[in-house]
Amino acid sequence: MGDFPCQEVSARKDSELLRYLQSREYRGTIIVIGDNVTDDVIFCARSCRFGRVVAVDGNVAGKNLLHNIRNQHKDARIEVVSTFVSNRPELFLNQTTRPAGGKWFLTEVPVGPDSTRVFARTLDEVCSNKGCINVIKIDVDAHELEILSSGAKTLRQHHPDLCVKTYPGHTGHISKLLQGCGYTQVKVLEDSTIYFVHVGWLAVTIVRILAASPLWISSRSVWRWRRITSQMAMMRQRRRR
Repeated sequence: MGDFPCQEVSARKDSELLRYLQSREYRGTIIVIGDNVTDDVIFCARSCRFGRVVAVDGNVAGKNLLHNIRNQHKDARIEVVSTFVSNRPELFLNQTTRPAGGKWFLTEVPVGPDSTRVFARTLDEVCSNKGCINVIKIDVDAHELEILSSGAKTLRQHHPDLCVKTYPGHTGHISKLLQGCGYTQVKVLEDSTIYFVHVGWLAVTIVRILAASPLWISSRSVWRWRRITSQMAMMRQRRRR
């Protein structure tokens, strides 16, 4: 499960995903969960037009750093939610020592004598009372499915755009889960990060029908339908505050 750095991360070159978020000109709220959360929060607060940036981090070192950032950038409306996120109420925190420095990862069961029990909240709980949620960014090293499945109410009510870093063997499960919530994949960015937008159950059903057509019909029809519906969905989301 999750494998996240617990040291301060130095400034890095803006990723393709962050530049893409900037180009969308969102004005509402972004929820940032997982690896590189500190860098992402700084970028979204400084370089994007979000009215609220919510950093979600259960790690103590990361939490303290994020609180310092929030105090330094009060006008950016940075909020820090100190928790792990999962569909399971309890997880186990495991510390490791590597040449690159101290790190930690989460498991569903203890893996050694140093495993520490920690509590988690659902995505619905994290997003409660956060206003209009435009985007949720998730980068949690193979724990993304548990997070998304804990946010059914949020996905149903807010229809946020989703940036999800996926890992081998997980992409199909994530796509299936999100299709059931009316989402479609619109873009694959670097590091296997997939961008999903909510187009509605009817639009997803039409994609499935078109995909079942003969190949010479389905390939172009699916591409065109996804392009039209996703552009309309992203336009609506960008205007929300």
